[in-house]
Amino acid sequence: MQDIVNRLLTRPSLQQAQMAGAAVRGAYHRDPKETLTSLASWSAHPENHVRIASGIAYGVIGQRNRDALAEILPFVERLANDTDDDVREHGAEAALERLWLAHTDAMWVTTEDWIGEKNDRIVQVVVSTIARITTSGKIGRPSLLRLFMERGLGILDQVTPGASASVVQTLARAVDAMGCMAPDVVTPHVLRWAKQDDPKVLALVLAIAKTPYGPLCAGLDLKSVQTRVRKIRQAAEADAAARVSRGDGQVEYMQVVASEFLIRQQSDHMPWAWIADPYRGCQLRCEFCNARTNSEWSDDGPGGFVRRVTSVQNAAEVLALELKQEHMQPRSENAICLGVTSDPYQPSEERLMVTREILKACLAAEHPVIIQTRQQLVLRDLDIIELLAMGDLVNVYVSMQTSVDGIRNKVELGSSSTAERLRTMRMLSSKSVPVGLLLSPIMPEITDDEALLDETLRCAADAGASWVTAEVLNLHGSARAKMRRFLGDFAPALLDRYRDIYTAGERIGAPDPAIVERLTTELIPALAEKHGLTDTSRMLTSGREKSACLIRT
Repeated sequence: MQDIVNRLLTRPSLQQAQMAGAAVRGAYHRDPKETLTSLASWSAHPENHVRIASGIAYGVIGQRNRDALAEILPFVERLANDTDDDVREHGAEAALERLWLAHTDAMWVTTEDWIGEKNDRIVQVVVSTIARITTSGKIGRPSLLRLFMERGLGILDQVTPGASASVVQTLARAVDAMGCMAPDVVTPHVLRWAKQDDPKVLALVLAIAKTPYGPLCAGLDLKSVQTRVRKIRQAAEADAAARVSRGDGQVEYMQVVASEFLIRQQSDHMPWAWIADPYRGCQLRCEFCNARTNSEWSDDGPGGFVRRVTSVQNAAEVLALELKQEHMQPRSENAICLGVTSDPYQPSEERLMVTREILKACLAAEHPVIIQTRQQLVLRDLDIIELLAMGDLVNVYVSMQTSVDGIRNKVELGSSSTAERLRTMRMLSSKSVPVGLLLSPIMPEITDDEALLDETLRCAADAGASWVTAEVLNLHGSARAKMRRFLGDFAPALLDRYRDIYTAGERIGAPDPAIVERLTTELIPALAEKHGLTDTSRMLTSGREKSACLIRT
């Protein structure tokens, strides 16, 4: 057995692995026990071709000796769970194909047990092997082939609900292979799946429709499936938005270790070049937030709703290394921003202090940083921010929709009060920290009243703000579902108006350009001038300008 491995390791290739696996037959006849012991070590060998050879060997041995299945199958299952795609395809699938064809009844029982564990890699191997056998031509009798396909499609029925994206793609490839060969057998199953309300099952149907078999699936109403998928998604988003708004469930904290931290800002008209957000997910429950995604929510049934917040545990260490790299020069053109997708001072920061460590790294590297937050917790780091300000290395944007707390209480749940944010501005400016008002987002028909905006800018100027930047509400991502729910509860008369506003832009979810133009070109600049604030309300469309009150030089 060792000689076989040595020859394989001399010239490792798929062909040599297949030859090595087949060569084990003679060794097994001479000493079955010793051969199986050696194969066990092969199946865990660091060289993937040796593991592939073990799969071939298990198939060869088990094909001729049904009594050996009990010893062989646990190792075939190990290969099916291998992290290497080639081992799963050429080792595990090859073994399963031989064993399935030789001992059909026993292998149906075994594979049904395997898929019951819902391990993605094993499920993919089982599904791929079913398609492999179906299309191999090794089942000669049409009646037997039909029976095999029917039972195989039954396996697909079991694994489709709740399937991951990778499993859905494997299922689609399997259905495509079988459907092109026998559409009359496969089509009834696909049409039955198309009538279900499980989003994973419908995702499979949509994936199947894109395969060569798709046009052969007579009777499939693709538009109906797409419409139901959209409605199911909208209902799920609305339910999740309502739960987040109510503060249902627990907050699940996940800490990850990253090899890279900074993300290049794709739009060159922003005042920063790099995004340095330490958190994904947010404990604040702002109704207008479009950064949150469904992947931050999980629902395991009643009482099982979870809001996830992921933090980059080693963000400061990785950032310190990245700031030393040549492409981060000159520093004045490579400012980083904290708070682009989630608030860097959300409640978890009080305990984790990832943002504080990032600011320390910026101070040590003398690298400019922009901070955006709605939280007064930023004052905890005033000692570091003041030192950054002394070197002209920091700007702070305090985000606020309006100075009226009655509105904030309904749309910015969990965030600092208006009075706390104005106090934050006052404290920062008193320490000579450049601070501005990020008037964001302006909600059409709700917070875009001239008198309301005038009062908000007056309060910010009195608190020490030097500039104002304004953004009009965008309804992208999960913001659509949340705003639909919010308007339904507090301003149902505006639902139709918002539908008009957010279908008039260049894409669905973008506001009517006329509203944006009125606010950012006419109203905000006039109010900014009135209260002695520098107007940067065109920041997102006018490029980096010195008048934007960014990092001072």
